[in-house]
Amino acid sequence: MLVWDSARFIGHLKGRGVEWPPIEKQCRAIIATAFAAAGPSVAREARIVGARNNSFAHWRFDFLLDEDLRVWLLETEIVPSTGTIGGVDEVIKTTGLRDLFELVGW
Repeated sequence: MLVWDSARFIGHLKGRGVEWPPIEKQCRAIIATAFAAAGPSVAREARIVGARNNSFAHWRFDFLLDEDLRVWLLETEIVPSTGTIGGVDEVIKTTGLRDLFELVGW
């Protein structure tokens, strides 16, 4: 499995003549809808945490982009696994765990 970081993915799209902002807008709308569908308390907490910009929850949204440039939500994880497949996945998870351990004084 190959995991690309955002810069590589956006560069790939640009190389194919596809602009990122409309795709990002769809992703953001889907995420907002997912929080709203989860209930008012979750949506309210997400807005509060987003406003403070210091979330202790790790949310992951996986998307699929079809040939018509429509974005589809594949899955959402609140607490993703800590196992890694290498590359960007490993950097994200090990950095996040290291930061968490530092916050709690380990």
